[in-house]
Amino acid sequence: MVSPLANVGYAYYDYYLADSIHSASGKQYEIHFRTKNIKNLAFNGKLWIDSASLALTKIEAELPNQANINFIHNLRISENFVPQPNHRWTRQSEEMALNMNYELLADSIHPKPEIFVKRSATYHYTNSITAPAGNFAQSVYSAENLNDKLKDLNNTPMLRTAKWIADVMFTGYMDLGKIDLGKVEQIIRITDIEGARLTLPFRTNEKLWKNVSIGGYVGYGFGNQVVKYSGFAQYKFPGEKRRILGVNYTNDYRRVDYNYNDFLFRENPLITGDEDISSSVFAMKSAGKMSERHETSFSFSNEWNQNIESFLYLRNNILFANASMPMVQNGLTFNSLQQQSVTLATRISFGERKYNDHMQRIYISNTKPVIYGIMEFGNYQFGSQTGNYGKISTTVRQFYKFDIGQLNYILEAGLIFGNVPYQLLEVPPGSETGGYSTFQFNMMNFGEYVADKYVNLHTELTLNGLIMNQIPLIKYLNLREMCSFNVAYGSLNDSHKLQLDYPTYMNPLNKPYAEVGVGLTNILGIFTLQSVWRLTDLNHTGLDAKKVAPWGLRGCLSLSF
Repeated sequence: MVSPLANVGYAYYDYYLADSIHSASGKQYEIHFRTKNIKNLAFNGKLWIDSASLALTKIEAELPNQANINFIHNLRISENFVPQPNHRWTRQSEEMALNMNYELLADSIHPKPEIFVKRSATYHYTNSITAPAGNFAQSVYSAENLNDKLKDLNNTPMLRTAKWIADVMFTGYMDLGKIDLGKVEQIIRITDIEGARLTLPFRTNEKLWKNVSIGGYVGYGFGNQVVKYSGFAQYKFPGEKRRILGVNYTNDYRRVDYNYNDFLFRENPLITGDEDISSSVFAMKSAGKMSERHETSFSFSNEWNQNIESFLYLRNNILFANASMPMVQNGLTFNSLQQQSVTLATRISFGERKYNDHMQRIYISNTKPVIYGIMEFGNYQFGSQTGNYGKISTTVRQFYKFDIGQLNYILEAGLIFGNVPYQLLEVPPGSETGGYSTFQFNMMNFGEYVADKYVNLHTELTLNGLIMNQIPLIKYLNLREMCSFNVAYGSLNDSHKLQLDYPTYMNPLNKPYAEVGVGLTNILGIFTLQSVWRLTDLNHTGLDAKKVAPWGLRGCLSLSF
């Protein structure tokens, strides 16, 4: 939201000098402000300015109900400030009130269900500390009475339903008592190898064991009539710090470009980094480029403090050859590739809030960077040939908000040591579905490029209706503009070809790959649709010998205020 005191305020507000008044602190000017466009995230109200110090002494602001915002209306804010002996003004009191609606849960009895939220506080300052004092919604009830009333509210059918839906959206699991069903995105997928596949994923939760969770999944492909499965067990050590020991075994098909170290991407609980229900729906076709794997891993996560945590993984993976992942060296064919590795990853954030759901951790993003540092060392074997390798990489992600919108970026860089088969090289994350993702190159095929030195940049700019709010009739749809620009650049040493021959669809990343997109978000409040153009290497062909698409429409679900 654009403050009436922002540097860009004149682009969003009309200001009127209404009066000058005398107060105990001196002369003050009363200024009224009005939004130039009721669809913009800008307020109507008035403020008072001290004539001597130009300090803000009081402000009253209200957001128009027609503003381009979801779920919120009748937002009102007021603040009062008082002078201090050091000629500074400090906050004396504040009040905020709003109505939050739950139209996604509307029914015939409650066509527009909503909750009224009000917060007020007063502030008292001493020479040493600042101690805020406030109450809840101007309530005269005790804390115990308020807790009882909140429990009664949480037991209403509407909020029980809201909580159940929120749990699925935030964690990817459905609460079925002592067992959770999920992750829900694994329930169904369609691939060339398996045909239509149904999967039953589950885990135990804290209602069964407080410090232990076991789970996994069983999936059946109706095309190849094969059962695939996975199982895991986790133990959380007692104590204030979060420390979890885990073991996992998986016998399944994965995408050929599956990245075991893409921790930042999979922080989203509705993301698997593999083929799932979302990719099958958006692709509207069967997914290719899958290969069989047997994976065994041991893991330990340790929380050092509020901002730093580390993860240790010991892996033993067997990758099996097929048409999508051939293993050929000078005409000699191999059946499988075995890999053992040790991976140490450290995550650094700054004042980020976290929500722990039993063994699962949900990160609540703020506007500060999140940094991953990753080191991996291991060895591989196929036939009688063996080798060692090392990987070092870092990833930075930030959601930066400014007056007229938000800029999201993800910057990745890495280096691989040693000569390795192409399965262990860096594969930039492509997308062969109609889905849009900030973390992927949306017009790049799966496994189209490989590199041993690389830098990837993903950027996404979303505006608060800067253009769409000006168009008659269209402005009432609350659409918001967005654009993206993604680029990948790296290099590849020819010595890796001495290990295994590259598939025909795979290319060295020796010159930049780039794509650009423009589109709209907040369509019907939940959809994003973007037109994406690929700018480079338009002559590449995929596994089916068809040329890459130079343009495409990409969409996704996106809930936001």
